[in-house]
Amino acid sequence: MLQPVDEIVLGAPKFINDDLLERFKVDIVARGLVTSTTDSDRFAVAKKRGILRIVDSRSNVTTQTIVDRILKTKSSSEHKNSIETSSLCNDVFYNEMDNSFTSQYSVQQQG
Repeated sequence: MLQPVDEIVLGAPKFINDDLLERFKVDIVARGLVTSTTDSDRFAVAKKRGILRIVDSRSNVTTQTIVDRILKTKSSSEHKNSIETSSLCNDVFYNEMDNSFTSQYSVQQQG
């Protein structure tokens, strides 16, 4: 059974290292099931420690997908110079959310 997290570290470094895990007293590192092949190195320390969890959100949307959509929308003539970046990010993100959200994710332990 999944439980809510205590804290999410925003702006965390791309590569998780021992210093970060100890400094913030991290018990679990989670990542999505859909990820690029280059992401495996990012989580090597967490996997070695046995605290990496894979969460299946049942979505194929990745960070790169969202960035690509933001750039595409931002460069379109109808949105150029008319929408602030934060508003644009929210529009792109929330339009992609599945309204039938369920908190019962399949989680696999790695490492």
